Amino acid sequence: MIRELGKSSDSNKLGALLKRVANERQFSLRDFAKVSGISHAYINKLMAGVDPRSKKRISPSIGVLFKIADALEMPRIEFLQQCGYLDK
Repeated sequence: MIRELGKSSDSNKLGALLKRVANERQFSLRDFAKVSGISHAYINKLMAGVDPRSKKRISPSIGVLFKIADALEMPRIEFLQQCGYLDK
């Protein structure tokens, strides 16, 4: 079952996954931005899980999630499952 984007069962599985992979691969925010085609500022917000100005939870689009999965060379389905957007 697919969960509504932004309604992950964990408050920030996506952010935790991004932090872990960035650390493992020794990616800086700017390195990851180049590889994914997503701005480093938005990646930082995704890692935090909230917009620092509005304090609202970040809800990435499916297109952004696919860009991240592709940049990580991870199958999209597996990526969505690990982030809590798709049931295993």
